[in-house]
Amino acid sequence: MAEWLNAHPWKGCIRESVSGVRIPLSPPNRANTKPIRNDGFRVSFVIIEVMETLIKILITTVIIGGGTYLNEWLKTDLLRGWSEIWRIVVVAVSAAILVLIVDLFSSWMMRVLQKPKIKVTTDKKEGEINVSIEIKGSIERLTANYPILGVVTNFHDLNSLTDGRAMLTKVVGGNSQNDVQNNVQISITDIKPNAKLQYKIFYTPTSQDIEIGGTDKYEIVYTWLYGVERIQEEEWRETTDDSVTSKPNIHVMATRVFDRALTPEEIKKMYEAGPPHQNI
Repeated sequence: MAEWLNAHPWKGCIRESVSGVRIPLSPPNRANTKPIRNDGFRVSFVIIEVMETLIKILITTVIIGGGTYLNEWLKTDLLRGWSEIWRIVVVAVSAAILVLIVDLFSSWMMRVLQKPKIKVTTDKKEGEINVSIEIKGSIERLTANYPILGVVTNFHDLNSLTDGRAMLTKVVGGNSQNDVQNNVQISITDIKPNAKLQYKIFYTPTSQDIEIGGTDKYEIVYTWLYGVERIQEEEWRETTDDSVTSKPNIHVMATRVFDRALTPEEIKKMYEAGPPHQNI
């Protein structure tokens, strides 16, 4: 049995000729337009701004009130014999450290609140997988790598042009009678904030009763903006219930089973050629 492993699949998204797949027209240019936000997003944005203002007020209160109290305490107790200039230095350094701690906490909290939430639901049927992706927030790009026990035959994008632009960037694995596992790589761009996306993957299930290690999890990589910082997140999920899980030790991209022993020359030639790819 031959298996091809995956090193960095999300970096290998090179467009291949895909026949039989709906290729939408280029979406409208959003560079000069404001992002579309629904009421839920506006409420979240207002809450973040209010919390940021409250934190700034807290910082100012701590510096003025806490700094004054600390200066008076130093005069009467700990540093009674110190000069006024050194007491001011101690108060200033303490206030600066406090401001830094509060500022770091504020930045971390804002980042957590603004981080998009992604819910993926897969409904598996005989020869068909329905994929639903619900996004809370705004992301720039999403790439999914999904293992399938069988041979992929088609891919349907069920969304409008304004929801997001998806393309089947690659199907790793062949379609011969020896191929029992493929891996689908889907890339989605120009995603509308708070989008709900639907896709269908059609495949021919393998006729062999086989379990392949490393195919019980799939990968999602997405990019989002925090201020001017572009952040890339990676998540692994269980294929059984779509719950978030840990990264596997091994990720199998394609599997081909043979009912005979291969010669060393055949094995060398197969691995030099790399994993097979197919056009859908």
